[in-house]
Amino acid sequence: MPERKTSAKNQAANTPRLDLSFMSAARVITVAHEEVHFLMVGCGGNGSWLATAVARLMRVVKVEIRAVNSRFSVSMVDVKWNRLTVMIGCVDNAAGRQEMARALGIRRSETPPRLWWLDCGNGSESGQVLLGSTDDPKTLQRAFTLETLCQHLPSPAWQCPDLLDPRPEESDSRKLSCAEMALANAQGLIVNQRVASEAADYLARLLAHRNLRRFASYFDLASGSVKNHYITPDEIGAFTAPGNTVTKAALLFQGHR
Repeated sequence: MPERKTSAKNQAANTPRLDLSFMSAARVITVAHEEVHFLMVGCGGNGSWLATAVARLMRVVKVEIRAVNSRFSVSMVDVKWNRLTVMIGCVDNAAGRQEMARALGIRRSETPPRLWWLDCGNGSESGQVLLGSTDDPKTLQRAFTLETLCQHLPSPAWQCPDLLDPRPEESDSRKLSCAEMALANAQGLIVNQRVASEAADYLARLLAHRNLRRFASYFDLASGSVKNHYITPDEIGAFTAPGNTVTKAALLFQGHR
């Protein structure tokens, strides 16, 4: 078969653009603390796979493990002066995420933040992991202490406002949990493991390695594609740009007060 010749112009058009923003991304810095407190909300599909990784990390940062068999509420978030608290959302409903958004909203102006929210979610063959600390535009404007260090990130509910919207199936009395959906083959067999692996890496880089440089990760198993949003002034500044300063999470917090 003869060699097909392609013009330089067509080659440039067909070449995927490389995202080099990681090279200039800032890393997350956390408040000085003597202890770490994890609040893992949900232990179904994503949560059951993430639990083992969290337990291993707890041994590294020397955190006591305790199970709480009750519905998550704001009152469970006990933030102390010498403690860094991370809420890990592995729920399959808007109500749970609304409660985590309220908890974050109560401390929305604290700088540097003592409370973070890592949210995990997925579809049948896709998923996302989002990390944030505030839903307040004025607070987010103080994100960068230096160009290479970031102390605030937009709340998961600010990044994806529809996380707080109940899905149609949530009002169905026959709704399935993540684990039940996986057993019924409504979700891919590997999607929960992939979400858990990504979330575990976020936690390890945030607390153990201290070199986390991204705040949102999306993947699609069918195509094998991955999209990360890196911590740069442009990415974070987009959330406080005109027309993008009022969030559902902020409105939810105002209603809670």
